[in-house]
Amino acid sequence: ARLDRVDPRRVSFTWNSAELAKFSVVSYELAASVRSSVVMDDQIMACRMVGDDVRLETEGRPLDPRRPWVCSDGTTEAQWTGTARVRAFVFDRSDAERVARVASGDDRLVLRRLDPVPRSRDAATQWERSFAHVSASLGAGHDDEILAHEMHRHALLMTLSAFSTPYVDAVTRAHQSAAAPRTVRRAIAHIEAHAQQPLTLEDIATASGISSRGLQNAFRRELDTTPTEYLRRVRLSGA
Repeated sequence: ARLDRVDPRRVSFTWNSAELAKFSVVSYELAASVRSSVVMDDQIMACRMVGDDVRLETEGRPLDPRRPWVCSDGTTEAQWTGTARVRAFVFDRSDAERVARVASGDDRLVLRRLDPVPRSRDAATQWERSFAHVSASLGAGHDDEILAHEMHRHALLMTLSAFSTPYVDAVTRAHQSAAAPRTVRRAIAHIEAHAQQPLTLEDIATASGISSRGLQNAFRRELDTTPTEYLRRVRLSGA
């Protein structure tokens, strides 16, 4: 980022962030004349800029500054004068693909060349609500590993759902609906061995060798419950 025509008496800057191993939440406010270029290599960024004079474009394509946008490849240019508030999720791309593959059941899913524009106005609104929720939650309980992992997962899947991504395509296709009982036994063994660790549905599904939706169907069929409910029971029993 480069600041143009800087008058030190008229520049103000505030910054807040929460950083996890594979995920960051950034929120800042900058009053200045700004030109910036965003280039993602091994990361994916979803961002919203709020200001009176914000201009955005990616690869020569103008973006609506009133809505969030996503940058996964190429370059996004941003400019503003006056004050702008910037809110962003930043994800490690490899980790995001791993989570998205397990959640969708598509082992070949790749997060490249994502459409920067939200799928709808409602999707854009839901993303902003999710940002506020995740930002507030991590700010209040950043030391809680289980909460932090859940917020990371929520932020990622909400972002991948709000934009036209391969994840959206994958979850609308047919999913695995049957699983052998041994898959459920594998999941139970993993839950009982790791219940006190930050454990997500995707973690359990990966250990079981099945998609998260397939695992949920298997638990409902075999045990009349869900993997997350079973995990909750094991944790309560341990307590």
